[in-house]
Amino acid sequence: METLAYIITRNPCICFFSIFFAEHNAKYSSYFWSFFKEIDACRDGEEIYYFYSAGIFSIKEDGNFFTNRRVVSYWESPEDESYYLESATYEEIENIQINYTSSFLEDTEIIISKIDGNEFSLYISGEGQRDKIFVKKLMKYWRAQQGGI
Repeated sequence: METLAYIITRNPCICFFSIFFAEHNAKYSSYFWSFFKEIDACRDGEEIYYFYSAGIFSIKEDGNFFTNRRVVSYWESPEDESYYLESATYEEIENIQINYTSSFLEDTEIIISKIDGNEFSLYISGEGQRDKIFVKKLMKYWRAQQGGI
């Protein structure tokens, strides 16, 4: 089975976008896989479907993505250089709220509300309608896990 993943990164200094298509997760750099495993962003058996990073120099600065099992947002603290991560399996998600951006300079915010009452946000660039592509696919996978609600 072929997995199609979009990796979207932006360098805000020059507003450059790159989209990479991968036939399988094994095609991603082992450097990034090691990093994802180190911060528990991606687990064994997970396949990244869509990924976005606003990192200026590296996707290690922050990332937002969803897999076949869950939704993940991580970021590096500039104060202490430690990593923070929020995630939810599709079954743990009660609601997904979208706040689309109308500005090139801001990102669309996706608010993930969990059944336990906690929330976290993902941020996706609206340039080129990439946020709408991301949201459409995310909602499709979440609804499928919810029994097609």
